[in-house]
Amino acid sequence: MAKENRAGAGPVPRTGTPKWTLNLATFSSQRSFEKFGRKSRRDLFLEQTDQVVPWSELLALVEPYYSKAGNGQQPVGLAIILRTYFLQQWFGFSDPDMEEAFYDSSVLRCFAGVDLG
Repeated sequence: MAKENRAGAGPVPRTGTPKWTLNLATFSSQRSFEKFGRKSRRDLFLEQTDQVVPWSELLALVEPYYSKAGNGQQPVGLAIILRTYFLQQWFGFSDPDMEEAFYDSSVLRCFAGVDLG
């Protein structure tokens, strides 16, 4: 059964592509709103952790075992991988969940050094 047009001009034909899309962005996820919001506990935790964890020493320990660039795809930077691993351990993210969290949270992207552009 076809739906009625909002203007009452008759049924709206069903097509595969909608004529409009719903923007589900919230105020907190918009860059312009961040200057008005307060820092969340996650933000504060990551700021403190960034200062406390000896990242350069950890990178030096792991670097000899990390894959080097070869004939295949370039590996992701070691610093990004290490920080992402820590985020997964701290917040209980699986690999797909971590990817989704990077899309959702600019704080997590900034901490790990991930650039989506």
